[in-house]
Amino acid sequence: MEWCNGKVGMIGISWGAFNGLMLAARAPPGLEAVVAIAGSEDLYYNDVHYMDGVKHFDEYILSMDQENALPRPPHMGLDEAWRRDRFEQSPWSLLYTRHQLDSGFWRDHSLMYHYNKLRVPVYLISGLYDEYRDFALNVYQGVRAAQTDPPAMKVSIGPYNHNFPDDCPIAPNYNSRLESWRWFGAWLGDATAGPESVRWRSVREKFLETPDVALFVRGSYAADPMLQEEAPKIPGEWIWEDWPIARRRELVLLPTATHSLQEQPDGVEALHQLEFKATAGTEMGVMWGELNPDMGVWDKSSLVYDTPALAETVQVIGFGEVKLRVNSTATLAHWVVRLEDVAPNGSVTHVTGGLLNGAQRHGRDQPSYITPHRLMDIKIPLHFTTWSFPPGHRIRLAVGNSLFRMVWPTPFSPMTTGLVVSSTSTALLLPRVLGASKYPTPRFTQISPNYTLPLPPDTFDYDTHAKSGEQPGYSYVRRKPISGPTPSKLPNPEQVQVVWHTSYSTNVHGWLICSLENLQFTANDLASSRSSYEGVSSYIYVANVTNLTRSDCVGACVNNSRISLARRVEIASHVFDDPEHLNDRQVSDSDLNSWSSRIEVPSLDLSNREWFQLTTTLNITSNVTAFHFRAHRAMVKNGEVVAEVRFRDDIPRQFQ
Repeated sequence: MEWCNGKVGMIGISWGAFNGLMLAARAPPGLEAVVAIAGSEDLYYNDVHYMDGVKHFDEYILSMDQENALPRPPHMGLDEAWRRDRFEQSPWSLLYTRHQLDSGFWRDHSLMYHYNKLRVPVYLISGLYDEYRDFALNVYQGVRAAQTDPPAMKVSIGPYNHNFPDDCPIAPNYNSRLESWRWFGAWLGDATAGPESVRWRSVREKFLETPDVALFVRGSYAADPMLQEEAPKIPGEWIWEDWPIARRRELVLLPTATHSLQEQPDGVEALHQLEFKATAGTEMGVMWGELNPDMGVWDKSSLVYDTPALAETVQVIGFGEVKLRVNSTATLAHWVVRLEDVAPNGSVTHVTGGLLNGAQRHGRDQPSYITPHRLMDIKIPLHFTTWSFPPGHRIRLAVGNSLFRMVWPTPFSPMTTGLVVSSTSTALLLPRVLGASKYPTPRFTQISPNYTLPLPPDTFDYDTHAKSGEQPGYSYVRRKPISGPTPSKLPNPEQVQVVWHTSYSTNVHGWLICSLENLQFTANDLASSRSSYEGVSSYIYVANVTNLTRSDCVGACVNNSRISLARRVEIASHVFDDPEHLNDRQVSDSDLNSWSSRIEVPSLDLSNREWFQLTTTLNITSNVTAFHFRAHRAMVKNGEVVAEVRFRDDIPRQFQ
């Protein structure tokens, strides 16, 4: 093409960011610039498989196992190639469970082990409410350390979850697509002579003249009121900085025998003990991200240490660390640490946290079980954060041993862990920043995303996915007290189930698609080894559905549930629902009884249409020694089962 100069740029979020960075490290001809949003440099430790080194399951895992078995668009043929290459292939979740230790399996495709090969200019964007918040600065620092002449790099970290800064539901937003266009113009647009090439060279020079790192420094807010806002806007300000920040000073806070945090040692050593509660941590949600509720409930299952009310603002920017001297009555324990902001009214807001698999206390290359009762010194990195603690607030360190449902509980309960507090063994280290940035506010962060992306041309009335960009859903927590005498000192032990539902409907190339996913995570305070993850995902595809309107669906198939699309969706929606426990929901945004109508699924008569339904069921349970993996896939076409396959394995636990 005459308009093409042969230079290629890549942009992507999540997997798209992973892909762009890993491909850039392979240096393909023509690739000249990358924009990576919400990616990862470390597939073992900083991804959705072994979060901070501990086994993780979530709704994404099930959806990938489901979607990998779908037929190829646009024809969706259920032929032998589909059966061999997709439907009968082993689920990813099974493959990942067989690789519980960090190894070449993860490292071969993790950018952090190939920083010296990344020679392409990269723009790295991450969010403070995203699991991948660390990746942008990790890549920036790693590449600069590995190369004497590193490529141009820019970093932007804002108040976002796993979304583009433009359309993230958490604000303030900015026009990252415009910024990406400028980045690509700077590196792709100067290959030919003329006024346009001069313009893009000027843009490149401006990029190189400005600081590399733009950060949103969060102000303090109350967790619950912010969580309830429809479009939450985080208080704070954007700043430009050189990295590392020259005005950074390490703030060391020491936990004391009286559960305070102070800068000066008091010389008093004490041992604080904590009973392991396997079901603690549901307040954090599925990963280190998103807006969280008040942490006060979780703190009751943790050891907490508070500073006195602050006399002045304490601003932190960067990666903190917690040093602990601990022991355990079991051979495997995990430690969870959280930095929190305690307001004068007692509300507690999560700032950042970290998790350590106790078997990896000497490093992930040297996993080993714990010697019961023996004291050991451990270090837990805190995930990247920005925060300003205002005067009158208190800084809190919370220490616990469980992060359910984010990670799989350690199999040993009852269990007691101990924490030694003294001036030499246990400390909270924070990257405090003094004064103000010497640079002006980054201009690009002030440009609002004043555009609307067009809907796909085949979008129709019932398309919830294309219209909102999100998958509607809800979750709730069931808590069942465990009564009677127990061998544990833990007060009020429980069995806890976290139930998750999500769904969407959309239309692609004439196919009406209804997607439903149901998950249930279960843990028991007195039998943590017997935890479980159950999931059922069902996708229904109906062919030749175009220009569908509400009038086409009124009264259709009301009395014929066997061939009604709405009825099939209704059945697939309530896999784990238990009417007896509906009042136990802690987080909910809909009535279960209106589920199918809420996603606006038409009640189509399927008897005279071409359709298929793919269902994937995962059932993963555990005991002290193994994970028990069971999976089932079934394809139904026009009411008949045309393919079915089962997967089964018992996989030894390896330091998990």
